[in-house]
Amino acid sequence: MDREKSTNNRRTARWMSGILAGGTVLTALVAGGSAASASEPAAAAGAERCHTSELAASATYTDSGAGSAFGTVNLTNTGGRTCYIKGFPGLSFVAGDDGHQVGSPATMIGDQGDPIAIAPGQAAHAEFATSNVDAYDAATCKPVPVRGFRVYPPGETASLFAPYETRGCSAPGVGQPSVKAFRAP
Repeated sequence: MDREKSTNNRRTARWMSGILAGGTVLTALVAGGSAASASEPAAAAGAERCHTSELAASATYTDSGAGSAFGTVNLTNTGGRTCYIKGFPGLSFVAGDDGHQVGSPATMIGDQGDPIAIAPGQAAHAEFATSNVDAYDAATCKPVPVRGFRVYPPGETASLFAPYETRGCSAPGVGQPSVKAFRAP
């Protein structure tokens, strides 16, 4: 019991530090600042943050197990300069011709990671997990077909579409995806 409590306390501390760090970055961005700081690693030194207009999104299935499907959301630099990404994508299922959101956005798991410099033509990857909707009561989940993901690059308010056909729970808070921060390939 003490071991379990200690593990839960460490997880809570990591989660809270991620929330606080995210709030610091959000405060800087809202104030007109930059997500970059003097502590950013040399890999991103001199590079500006990647903007939605210079990225393309895709999603790739990688594996499944224990009632989940796993994959990666990939952001490829289609611009003419090296730029950097740091943190989580905003990620949610979308459906229909209008691209309406299905269910709740993805839960962010883990730390924000380090800045990743992305040269033109190169990509950064964020792992995601989706739930098998058949594991939920249909009345609770309200499963619907989805066409893919709406993807917000870190620090951006414009989104991209990444095709990924599956089914998702349309009920808020039930079976939503989870996503980790972007990592270098």
